[in-house]
Parts: sequence; C-alpha cells; structure tokens
Amino acid sequence: MDWFRQGIASALLDFVIKQEPSVREIIATTGSRNAPAVRFYERHGFYATERIQTREEIELTTFVKEI
Repeated sequence: MDWFRQGIASALLDFVIKQEPSVREIIATTGSRNAPAVRFYERHGFYATERIQTREEIELTTFVKEI
C-alpha cells in the first residue's frame, strides 16, 4: 500500500475546502474502529458528533469540521 502516509487525503481535503469557500461545515462518517481514519479526521480539526449502530452491527462515527 504505497499510497498510505503520502498526504493524499490531506491534499484532497485542502483542495475541497478551497473549492467551496462559502461552505462553513464539513461532515464525514467512518467506521468507529477505523483507527487511521479517526486519527485523520481528529488531526484535521474534526470532532465526533454521533455514533450510529448499523443493522450489520457496524458502528459508525460522524465527524464535523467547522470552517
């Protein structure tokens, strides 16, 4: 997995934020047990707002970043 830890997700997030300067909030959801994704969102200023349990017994966490 050569693409991990290369800054691609951070660059994509920065690009999206710059494309829509009128947006004041970004919402993202990931698996609660997906530690790399959780760390990514927290490192980029997102905070957890909700945990959701699916019928398949997968827990999801919703993150919000105010811009």
